Amino acid sequence: ILKENLIFESEAKIRRVGVFSSVSTQLKDVVGRPGYKNIRIVVTEGSPGLIAGGIGLRNDLGFRVFSSFSYSNLWKKNHAFSFSGNANRRFENFEYVEYQLKAGYIWPWFLLKELYFRPNLLLIKRKFISFDATNTSMRLGFERPLIDKYKLTAGLTYGIELVRQENAPFEEDNGNFLIGSLAPTVRIDLRDNPLSPTRGLFASASFEYASTALGSQSDPFSISYWKFQWRSDFFVPITDNLVWYFSFRTGFEKNLI
Repeated sequence: ILKENLIFESEAKIRRVGVFSSVSTQLKDVVGRPGYKNIRIVVTEGSPGLIAGGIGLRNDLGFRVFSSFSYSNLWKKNHAFSFSGNANRRFENFEYVEYQLKAGYIWPWFLLKELYFRPNLLLIKRKFISFDATNTSMRLGFERPLIDKYKLTAGLTYGIELVRQENAPFEEDNGNFLIGSLAPTVRIDLRDNPLSPTRGLFASASFEYASTALGSQSDPFSISYWKFQWRSDFFVPITDNLVWYFSFRTGFEKNLI
């Protein structure tokens, strides 16, 4: 039976594909068949490419430049590629350049129905309080909806990361460290709108496990740990134009060596 809520639900599912800028449903009577409707769905493809960039100033990071490029409908199959980068010089250490480069890809319906494959590469150079570090990592992620009614999604990510630490106060803290890890995740999204929510709940949990069996180094010492992280966001409408937002985040990490 054709109901208004089913029409809205269908339009929302089409919008979530991320390809179309507009979606509308037209209903027309069927000649000679009272009580029946022909349904026509009209879509307009959005602009798939985006280039952005700019300069900025922050009191903690100093002068910044940033840019990004993305294309969201490769080969007309909703494959997406994105690249982003930023660099900055802090006021207190102006000669040191920090940067972050990230390239990512999204392959929907990878081998199985509704299975998303998300590989990405990340390069970060950052100055911390006690040392400088350059991180190079590759992550291969898989994600799939489990229960559409509750918007429950599960994922599994394998990551390999090389950390190079320098200028630490203790020499043993300098060097290259290789970390291989596996992280299952689960996410539930009960917000009324993922882009501009006014009510509902968003929660995610992840458990990351690293060991030599997953690619972590064993020489000159082994690296192995597990880490749990939890995040929950609540949106409560106070008035038509005022929303109360509450977020709770926690985690725990244990060294296994």
